[in-house]
Amino acid sequence: TRTLNHTLSRLAPLGVHLYVLQQPPLHKVRTIQIYQNLQTGLSDAALRNYSLTRAEYREQQRHVEEAFAQFKSRPDEVTFVYFEDLWCDAEVCPVGTAQQPFYLDRHHLTAGKVRSLRPRIQKYLQ
Repeated sequence: TRTLNHTLSRLAPLGVHLYVLQQPPLHKVRTIQIYQNLQTGLSDAALRNYSLTRAEYREQQRHVEEAFAQFKSRPDEVTFVYFEDLWCDAEVCPVGTAQQPFYLDRHHLTAGKVRSLRPRIQKYLQ
């Protein structure tokens, strides 16, 4: 938090607004391994079994939320952009579908998944 305070103090005189993007879920297994293991039985239901639950994702994010909590009262300097609703449904944060993986490894998004975030990001860039 000291580093972010320093960054904000340097950017404020320049009139620069900082956007902090929520990080994607960190899955337990590399996506390529999941798809290789399920080659013959690849289904959305089978993939859900390998996916992180939404509760597990929120627990991953807890320390980040706590660290950044003090900055949420400074909306003129920093905006937090959340994507949880885009990479998680009510129960899980799927690693993908039978037709398309969402991750290249445990937490790097595929180009297709990144494109799905575009509308949310664009609204902040206008």
